[in-house]
Amino acid sequence: MQVEIIEKLRKLEDLCASYEDVIGSDAKDIRKEYGLLSTDEMCEYLAELEEKNRLLNIGIIGRVKAGKSSLLNTVFFNGESILPEAATPMTAALTVLTYGEEFSASVDFFSKSDIDIIHREHDEYEKERDKKYNEEEAKERENARRRNTVPNLEKARKRVDSEMRESNKAASHGQYERMLETGKINEFERVNETQIIDAPVLKDLLGKLEKYVGSTGASMPFTKSVELRIPIDSLKNIQIVDTPGINDPVKSREKRTEDYLGKCDVVFIVSPSGQFINSADMNLMDRLSTRERVKELYLVASQVDNQLYGLEILEKAENNLHSAINDIHSDLFDIACKSLVGLKQKNPEIGDQFDQLIEGGKDRIIITSAICQNMSIHFNDKKSWNENMNLVWENLNENYPDYFGDGEIGKSSLDKISNVQAVSNKIDHARQEKDRIMAEKQRDYMDQQHKNIKDFKVKMQKAVVEKINYIETTDVEKIENQKMELRNMISKGTSALDESFEDSIEKLKHELHDTISKNSKGLFAGTGSGIEERKETETVTRKRAKNGWWSGVGQFFGGLWGYEDYTTEITTIRTGAVKKTLNNLVDELEDNLINSLNDIKLEWKTEIQKNIIRALREAIKDDNTVDGMMFLLKNALRRVVGNLQMPEFSMADFYFNSEKTGILKDQEADTFIEEIDIFLGHCKTRYRKLRDAFINEIEATLKGDKMSDLVFGELRDQLNKFEEEITNKKLTLKRLNDFQDTLQKTS
Repeated sequence: MQVEIIEKLRKLEDLCASYEDVIGSDAKDIRKEYGLLSTDEMCEYLAELEEKNRLLNIGIIGRVKAGKSSLLNTVFFNGESILPEAATPMTAALTVLTYGEEFSASVDFFSKSDIDIIHREHDEYEKERDKKYNEEEAKERENARRRNTVPNLEKARKRVDSEMRESNKAASHGQYERMLETGKINEFERVNETQIIDAPVLKDLLGKLEKYVGSTGASMPFTKSVELRIPIDSLKNIQIVDTPGINDPVKSREKRTEDYLGKCDVVFIVSPSGQFINSADMNLMDRLSTRERVKELYLVASQVDNQLYGLEILEKAENNLHSAINDIHSDLFDIACKSLVGLKQKNPEIGDQFDQLIEGGKDRIIITSAICQNMSIHFNDKKSWNENMNLVWENLNENYPDYFGDGEIGKSSLDKISNVQAVSNKIDHARQEKDRIMAEKQRDYMDQQHKNIKDFKVKMQKAVVEKINYIETTDVEKIENQKMELRNMISKGTSALDESFEDSIEKLKHELHDTISKNSKGLFAGTGSGIEERKETETVTRKRAKNGWWSGVGQFFGGLWGYEDYTTEITTIRTGAVKKTLNNLVDELEDNLINSLNDIKLEWKTEIQKNIIRALREAIKDDNTVDGMMFLLKNALRRVVGNLQMPEFSMADFYFNSEKTGILKDQEADTFIEEIDIFLGHCKTRYRKLRDAFINEIEATLKGDKMSDLVFGELRDQLNKFEEEITNKKLTLKRLNDFQDTLQKTS
């Protein structure tokens, strides 16, 4: 079968190359649509699959801050921070981990073209920022003149800086600024080779790598990927790919990540248990299922310790730790099944890829807590625990007192929550099943390629038939008439087309505003309720002065008989839990903007095309111009609308920071609660501004080029191309028919 499919693909390639003059880019576009590799790429991929000593590729993927690196550090390095943990996509590096006889690493850097793109977006950011500086300074001078005060230009610039942090180009600006700080841009623009690092021991290797992946490393801004080779038995015969977040804004690094994913045999998708399987995770899972040929798939719910303190879980489990863990596991499995079944219903073409997750039961859903595993590792040295570990220990003792203490039961309970051994077991199982996985993967891959070839032929046949029909019913005179009709359409329809598109933008803006606002209200309300749950009251006994002259004498001489006891209630609050709640809110607010746009834009793009055609028909009522150009017009709209881009953004600087830690009581608790209220108030205000800036940036991006210029330009290009072909109609049709006949005969 393998030889047969390769031969089929080679014949198709030769055929399309021979007739490229008449089929144009259609073959390339359709091949890309169906993920059909070239013959050379397929042979190379099959050779890798058949290689006797090929490593089993295991991907650890998920969005930024999902806990991927923490999980791997716990599984392979006993909790030591070996793999870099990035706070943002811009500081993340694609990391490949494998076995080596000696400690060593390979570091790849951004290319000159990568740096040029980042530089361009940096300059666009500054140009937009400087324009806003001038506008805000002018407003400040005018206001100062009216107040008869000195203008505060620094304050005006700070307002702009705060607003610009929400720009989709802010990440590139920050990246390039970090590059500038190193003074090494000219040096790295000429770097093409891979940097090899050797060290006698792991500690020395990590010390040398700090330069490339450390948050303050001199070369960190230029690092694209790192491959670590470490002599530990658990890495033999496997290769671990620890990817940056799936929302990586560095496109060249995202492409490299996708290349690695294409070679993965087993994938663990890591998703925080508090936001389990959101739209970003679903998009990645859909991509894996349809194009990446992953054979074994697992879902890892990280940071599960955060879910143990909810009132519903505590009441249902009655403070029984094992019951609580089982309940959480069941709830997460239900969430996963519901999401995946819904995805299959909407996208039946994904086949049975997710059936192993749905039908495999909870065994395919692994709950983990890296922090609990680290606490267990260092259980006998609690002085080494950090603030977060101490807070988790305090919460566990408070909510599950029967399961925690300084004895063996406490350590055993931490291991139960961490469940990291389950991930290790799955990796070991995959290693043992390598040959079976390889064989199944090769068979499934060939089945998929066979289907892709058939689908390609069907789609290509349809495209050729449509083109033949158009050319047969068209002559040079008709092309000239259509060029005149195009001029007529431009003359009469330009305003209508642009107005229709602008109306669509207005509709998009309103829908986005309403959706984002509605969802954010629910998020803020839910956070407020969550914080209220963190507040507790405690009854304390205090002393106060008694009334009367004799009590006054006692107070004067310091006697206790001058005072009396009384009880009162004071507020207590756990700072760590509140910080997590507030920062989860920030993550959810960011997801809200992304998800709202994704939910709306696909339907919106389809609606645009219908609205523009309707608007052109209404504007050009005196003839059949629009209907006569429908074949060309639909092609033009599909291409133009399909290429519309949307801006990106980040809320990384929204996070709640407070120096207060531990459990606060009384006045300290009240002060902290005031701090929370101020943060939430500022967060609401800033989020409204971010929402409006985000929507305005979408509008500005969509209006960057006139839609009529794009559509009519595409129509003009099509007519010129067809004119050339129709001038030689007989030859063109012969070539197209020959191609069609040969394509049909290609077995």
